[in-house]
Amino acid sequence: MDDRPGLRDTPAAALSTAGSQGGPMVRLAGAGFRHHTATEALFSAVDLSLQRGARLLITGASGSGKSTLLGVMTGLVPRFWPGELSGTITLGYVRAGMVLQNPEAQLVTPTVAEEVAFALENRGWAVDRIRQRVTAVLERGGLAHLAERRTSVLSGGEAQRLSLACAIAQDPDILFLDEPTAYLDPGSAHHFFSHLGEETSAGLWVMVEHRTDEIRHLVNRAWAMDRGASGCEIGLDEACAPYAPARLEDNPGQADDLAALRAKMIIDHPTF
Repeated sequence: MDDRPGLRDTPAAALSTAGSQGGPMVRLAGAGFRHHTATEALFSAVDLSLQRGARLLITGASGSGKSTLLGVMTGLVPRFWPGELSGTITLGYVRAGMVLQNPEAQLVTPTVAEEVAFALENRGWAVDRIRQRVTAVLERGGLAHLAERRTSVLSGGEAQRLSLACAIAQDPDILFLDEPTAYLDPGSAHHFFSHLGEETSAGLWVMVEHRTDEIRHLVNRAWAMDRGASGCEIGLDEACAPYAPARLEDNPGQADDLAALRAKMIIDHPTF
């Protein structure tokens, strides 16, 4: 049985981890989710299929279920977000990388180099291979000069670029980004997107982001969420509207919760 989070103890939904073999890497058929304290579904009847090469932007108003839908695709929902998941969810990937909102909350080791090495160590890589990978990833991300710097003194932009480097280091089949620039100033956000645009190793991206005017060139599909409904696919020109600086999710602490889960899942599930 696959050990990725969310693939057990969910009797209301049919879950599959069939290998992609040219098929969808993520497929949702009639997917819906209701929080355990809610009387109505956050979203329902979502039909969405993602092939390798997709760069999906999930957009919508605060509270519409963007991050929760992303969580369904990662397998973290509903195992760590209690509630009822319905429909059929097929996850055809093996390794996933994740970048969350709060850059500081995602870092768990003393130094930059150790942070990149952490997940690789838990995957059982040989020491020489880890050293080579850490060097290559830090150079590619413009972080080589910070290799021995303590993660606790990094700027927000540096910390988020490090989080991206850690995700990419694992050669993920799919990269999940949940509002990765929510805590960054405009300059740092622009720098982050520039580095993201240079990363092509992940076969598929799924991104929740409010600075949509800056990522038009990074995405090729868009899905608009509508609370209580299924949402729908929309054109990129409509999706990538000018950024409204004040828009943040209703639950800013969610990023901290997910960060703790990320650290736990790397240890418990080395393929994640």
